[in-house]
Amino acid sequence: MKNLFFSFEGRLRRLPWWIAQIVLFVLYMLLLLALSPLFGLSFDIWWNEEPLPPRSALIDVIIFLLLLRPALAVDIKRIHDIGRSAWLLFPVYLGSLAITAMDSSGFDALDGLSSLSAGKGGFSILLPTSIYFLIVIYSVILFLYLGLVRGTRSENKYGPDPLAPPGEHNR
Repeated sequence: MKNLFFSFEGRLRRLPWWIAQIVLFVLYMLLLLALSPLFGLSFDIWWNEEPLPPRSALIDVIIFLLLLRPALAVDIKRIHDIGRSAWLLFPVYLGSLAITAMDSSGFDALDGLSSLSAGKGGFSILLPTSIYFLIVIYSVILFLYLGLVRGTRSENKYGPDPLAPPGEHNR
């Protein structure tokens, strides 16, 4: 388990990656549940239609920082299993912080879309709304790519095939 969440070495198959995603999601929810009262927030505010108070962004940033290393370790090993560079993850992690900042400033991407469709707002709404949705679309595509694409079937520059039988040379 330590190697799964804290080591950046090697490669990771799809099944352990999916399990790690579930574990990280459960940890996120538990941390959200634990930290919300410490900041004077009710846990159910996260699902209300009301705008989130600015201090909710602080909770998101704290959780992001607490889970950053384990999430990066899992995602880097998975993307290395596919034979791709970990730099493909950079927009997702940077985008997560950007979306948190947008949300904490009161920005609502859906309101931005309705303003644009009504002919209001112009470039001041178009740019952040476009960035928001590009980050989300890229993140979803990469998430599906990591979760569905089989890794390289032999040794690659990041290590041996994790599906190869022990002792077998991956050439």
